[in-house]
Amino acid sequence: MYQIGNRVSIIDRNNITGTILSIEQYNHVQFYEIMLDTGISISSTENNIRAFINYQSPFDLLEQANFQNKTVFSVESVINKMYGNNNDIIATLKSSKTTFLPYQFKPLTKFIKSDNRRILIADEVGLGKTIEAGYILAELSLRGKINNCLVICKSSLKEKWQTELKEKFSFNFQIQDRKELLKSIRNDIKKWRRECI
Repeated sequence: MYQIGNRVSIIDRNNITGTILSIEQYNHVQFYEIMLDTGISISSTENNIRAFINYQSPFDLLEQANFQNKTVFSVESVINKMYGNNNDIIATLKSSKTTFLPYQFKPLTKFIKSDNRRILIADEVGLGKTIEAGYILAELSLRGKINNCLVICKSSLKEKWQTELKEKFSFNFQIQDRKELLKSIRNDIKKWRRECI
């Protein structure tokens, strides 16, 4: 997704910005070497960075009497909500390719208001558990509160989850073989231990 020379924000470093210097692939995961504006070079995965957007808040635009058009102002308002600190606003309300069904937002609102950020979605068949989970993922991703996600489901539903999360929310999930996934996790733990020594 990103290329050498792209400007990015680092999510877990309070959105400090930098420039991608190089890209390497390890175990099907891309690592980006980034030169931060502070002069420090770091390595990061794609989940921990996002494209740098130099934006002005709607209040800045109004102050400058820069009214532009309705679409630009709407986009700037959404961006302002995304990076604001109001946890009660659902910033991803219209960001997916789904049909708006109000009951599918109930798990998201319960999740946002919960102290421990946990929720069990156990609706009946066909009511949209995948979409409800997608709304939660989209909101967490937008707020920079999620680095990775593992969906555990019946083998017969793997492709359904993968397809819906891709088509409706633009999330690229890989279907993992159980044995390969465990092997990959063990390798990642070994790598992490080597790096920490």
